Amino acid sequence: MSGESASRAANFLHQTSEFLFFVIVLSLPWELFQRIPSITVTLTKAASALFIVCAIAQRILERNWTFRRTGLELPLVAFAALCALSVMTTIDRKLTQYLLILYAQYLVLFYAVVWHVSSAAQAKRLLLLFSLSSAGVGVLAIACRLGMLYPTLVTTYVPLGVRATPDTWDAIATRMVPAGEDYNQSVLAPLLAFVTCTVAIFCKTSLPRDAAILGTILLGSFAAIGVALSRSSIALCVAAVIAMALLTALRPERRSSAVRNSAFVIVALLTISAIAMPDVLQRFTLIGGTRDPSLEGRMATYRAAVALVPRHLVFGSGLGTGDAAIAASEFSAQAKGVVIHNLPLRFLLELGLAGLAAYLWLWFALFQRLGSRVTNCSEDERLHRNQHLAIFIAVFLVTMLMPFSALSLYPVLLGVAFGPIVNTGHAMTIIGTRRLLIPAAILVGLVVIANILAFQFLARRADAWCDLMHRASQAEQEGRFAAAEKLYHQALDKDPTHGKSPMWNRALAVFDYPFIVRQMHVTRAQLDSVAAACFGVGRANLMQGNGSEAASYLSVATKQDPRFAQAIDNLGDLEWVQGAFAESIEYYEQAVSQSQLPGNEAMRSIVELRSAQIAVLLANGDVPSKLFAARLLRRNGQWTKATQIYADVLAADSENADALFHLGIAAEIEGRAEEAHRMYEKSLLAAPDHLGAALRLKRITVPEQDPNVETVPKAMLP
Repeated sequence: MSGESASRAANFLHQTSEFLFFVIVLSLPWELFQRIPSITVTLTKAASALFIVCAIAQRILERNWTFRRTGLELPLVAFAALCALSVMTTIDRKLTQYLLILYAQYLVLFYAVVWHVSSAAQAKRLLLLFSLSSAGVGVLAIACRLGMLYPTLVTTYVPLGVRATPDTWDAIATRMVPAGEDYNQSVLAPLLAFVTCTVAIFCKTSLPRDAAILGTILLGSFAAIGVALSRSSIALCVAAVIAMALLTALRPERRSSAVRNSAFVIVALLTISAIAMPDVLQRFTLIGGTRDPSLEGRMATYRAAVALVPRHLVFGSGLGTGDAAIAASEFSAQAKGVVIHNLPLRFLLELGLAGLAAYLWLWFALFQRLGSRVTNCSEDERLHRNQHLAIFIAVFLVTMLMPFSALSLYPVLLGVAFGPIVNTGHAMTIIGTRRLLIPAAILVGLVVIANILAFQFLARRADAWCDLMHRASQAEQEGRFAAAEKLYHQALDKDPTHGKSPMWNRALAVFDYPFIVRQMHVTRAQLDSVAAACFGVGRANLMQGNGSEAASYLSVATKQDPRFAQAIDNLGDLEWVQGAFAESIEYYEQAVSQSQLPGNEAMRSIVELRSAQIAVLLANGDVPSKLFAARLLRRNGQWTKATQIYADVLAADSENADALFHLGIAAEIEGRAEEAHRMYEKSLLAAPDHLGAALRLKRITVPEQDPNVETVPKAMLP
């Protein structure tokens, strides 16, 4: 390749990298709304992958393999080695391998960013774009809080006992997130934007010309935190302002500016606090109250993790498996599924003492490099170090209270922090930066706005869907099964995505779909919306005696969610009533098997309760107890044991009609029709009013009868 062609290609790669990195920093704060429509990939992931490819292509084209050390290499190697070694001792190899691959990708992304960001001025521009984008999330949060838009996550932290709807959001203290799926993760970007802006304000001797921009960032970022009612993030914001004011006031020549800038920040905070302050104060009072579910859950998990550390002190439980280790231990019930909200404790449990030491060494090296004094540096370079030192102090404190160990935000901001330090004296000039920023902003804006509009459309449909399901479950509880069936049908028609869209599922959660599932007495956690509606239709038909319709919808529910153990169990009941005994036994066995899988904990409890009842009944030893135990064994997928009990009862009482009837069923299942006929006859002779024996005898005698004819009354339901 000629020198001119190589130069053009290199410039093209530089400009492409700059465009992609603009996309990355602008899209990072938007979480759910940065997903590219029709696919599950986010803008951050897609742009990061292309950015890495461009970085490698640049190196190949320029034949430049110079490696400039960041000062983090030794702790990074130590931490990476311990993470890799944990594969040998992990309790979940797939999860550990997944996180190892993810960490390796983040490491490559970090160095790609370090190679690309070559000056403090470039880093300052990128950080400003990230902060402005985070402030945009805050503007969206205000719109949600004022009822102009639907949030993507909402929780009333005061227990209601009823379904939380938009009508109740304004009546009680409510947490909201405008674009994410987790409160703590959603406020991380606004928190770092707030810290960045605060440092920029206090590091100036006078309010800069871009005071309006900084004020907008302060308002927007704090709005996102305030609407989410994140106590830890609010406390960190206040601490950042106080710390910067004190540090600035320590320098006599800066005291007047410290007072002026403090007033500027305080006014901005009070302005936005006017919206959320009552809720914020109410949430903070929970700390000293009788119950704080959030704090209780975290403390229970901390105690469980500390108790498990001695068992994994040397090798650890494996990268990413800390929560699984607690779930598999005797502390599972106390932790209640809450993850470990402390990264040092998490890495101590997952990687052992050596892993914790390597993790803390990495932080020490990071702070040492960013905090080291440099002579003859420009104002931009000094601001760059101060801002990123403050950012990573905030990140470190956040990781002491939050569970996030694998966010793409970390390598991006770390690369922006270390790029200008590593590339001192080697800054690159990229032509047409502003021209690249505009299309990047347009691309991110189009994706974000398209997702916001799509979510608002789905949220309106989800609101109507949840109302219908709520009314249907109420009708079902009141015994109005025909009305319940109609409402469940209408709910099915309201689902435009057929339960396949993550955004639809997120919208359902906003309108308290989990409450509806509990009200329906559904045992499956995180049940697909189509499966829930079909289950409702099927159960309503079952209670009306419409066996074929019930079977049809229950089958759809199990096809939609093959692990829906409760629906499978109900199909077993239905097939038993309709006389399809072999199919019924298979359904019961399948339901018990599925109940052991994650998400079916409630059904598993039912199976365990039946087992406990069986043990008590068999211990009683009387015939009625044995017969009831056999019935429970059948429903627990243990038909062979049930038939043995019926045989034992018959051996003691040769005229027991129930034992004769069920042994007739056993013979019918095995294809011994004559024996089954004889058993049914004996059962009917022993108890002339035995409806089940009479019906089975009729069906065996007249095999051409349509098995779908509804002849079994509801009294015969298992």
